[in-house]
Amino acid sequence: MSKTEAADSIGGVRQQRSVFNQIIGVTLVVAVVVVALFFALLTVERVGLYGVLKALGARSRTLLAGVVIQAVAVALVAAALGTAFAVVLDRTLPPGTIPYQLLTSRVLVSAVALVLAAVVGSSFSLRRVLRVDPASAIGRSS
Repeated sequence: MSKTEAADSIGGVRQQRSVFNQIIGVTLVVAVVVVALFFALLTVERVGLYGVLKALGARSRTLLAGVVIQAVAVALVAAALGTAFAVVLDRTLPPGTIPYQLLTSRVLVSAVALVLAAVVGSSFSLRRVLRVDPASAIGRSS
């Protein structure tokens, strides 16, 4: 019998795993919503800038790439900070005090999920960036 099979045969372990996976899923949904709201606010604040860039001939693709790159950069910094915190926690916790195990695969999956959540969240503001009218955006910002 493998370790996983032995652990699953203990009452409640499978349900506990399910609950933790659901918590992770809800956390990712919250991350998408937070990023979407953050980038919606950024987009509203930068309408004039997007209008100027469009008036100067910037392609919509370039503006969209800029928004997505910003989201990915923030997510990568957050993932690096979270990973650093997890490593410090792993090194400083005395063995056996709490059940904590740092797995490289879990860290990588979490980082990728965070970056994907940032891209999805930022994509909600992309439609607004595409609809920016240069004349009205520039006129409103002056």
